[in-house]
Amino acid sequence: MDLSVSGLTIGQCYLVWLEHRDGSQIPAGSFTARGKGLTMELSAAVQGDEAVALGLSTAPGGPAVLRAPISR
Repeated sequence: MDLSVSGLTIGQCYLVWLEHRDGSQIPAGSFTARGKGLTMELSAAVQGDEAVALGLSTAPGGPAVLRAPISR
């Protein structure tokens, strides 16, 4: 998957995850916000049609900073 982000706290490390229908999260990588936006390529061990949302958090299992439903 390709992810483009902006407006995040500079210097903060973010964990990227995909969410299954049952609410479980599959890690998809991490990045540190550097300002002026960032584009990256990430991967996760899940089939695209199995994921219902993409999210960002700052700690494993922590609250979502961002959660976006994946529409089909």
